[in-house]
Amino acid sequence: MPKNDTQRGRWHYLDLEEMSKVTGAEPVMIDADSSCDVPGGPIGGQSRVTLRNEHLQYTITWSVNSSIPCYLVSDPVVLQSSSVCVRHAIITARTFLNFLFYFLAPWLHGS
Repeated sequence: MPKNDTQRGRWHYLDLEEMSKVTGAEPVMIDADSSCDVPGGPIGGQSRVTLRNEHLQYTITWSVNSSIPCYLVSDPVVLQSSSVCVRHAIITARTFLNFLFYFLAPWLHGS
């Protein structure tokens, strides 16, 4: 892609900071949508914004990451010597992990 030519006012890609310096305007972008029909005006609908939806991946990752320490300390000796709140937290974490692996293992392996 060629570089922007600020001397001639030719812009090959959007650089709001540089454009605002050259024009003396604020760095604000207004984008026309595809219904723009101004004769000789901008061609609307050129901007393509796509955001990946990775909420499920983040949920699984952080749930497992936060549950693993509880699972690792769920040794029966620790369970017997811990307070009721700690035991309850550990059992809840183990139950959640079992649920997670039971229902997601087939999905993760493509079954």
